[in-house]
Amino acid sequence: MIDDVNLGVWVSNLKSRYKAGRISQEQISRLENSHPTWAWTLLDQQWEEYFELLLDFKQKNGNCNVGSKGQTKEERALYEWVNTQRKRSKQDKLPEARRSRLEAIGFSFVPVDPWMESYELLQRYVAREGNAIIPTNHIEEDFFLGRWASTQRGKFRKNELAQEQIKLLEKLKGWDWERTSK
Repeated sequence: MIDDVNLGVWVSNLKSRYKAGRISQEQISRLENSHPTWAWTLLDQQWEEYFELLLDFKQKNGNCNVGSKGQTKEERALYEWVNTQRKRSKQDKLPEARRSRLEAIGFSFVPVDPWMESYELLQRYVAREGNAIIPTNHIEEDFFLGRWASTQRGKFRKNELAQEQIKLLEKLKGWDWERTSK
């Protein structure tokens, strides 16, 4: 209660009036401008919550490239949300205001390349361990990185890797195309 007004009832009534189209554009603008995270619907509220998670992710990681190999349930859910934003943008269903907010924080509407994401994980492994000699059963950040590396060798033998991928792998200290699983 604020000044004998039940805030919950006031908000509920306001949202009902909004939904029914009985609130002026001036009132809508005034409320949205004075409360940047104001949400008219549950979906709007959820969007704001995920946007805040993306901001936290960016602060922690220095970018908005949420990968599919998220370490937590929250990061994996954020990955799904991020992909939904990309999909809605591609279909011209993402409101311009949301698109602008995402662009303002450096969000890319081009999806993260899964191969590149795995390669970057291998790069971090090499930086930590000193070489790319990785056991086939090695798991890194809940991802079967050793199996992925072994798969790249198999694809190389079948001529299924792009030249750029071959060059990137060959740059890694200790990378060997003939390595057998251990």
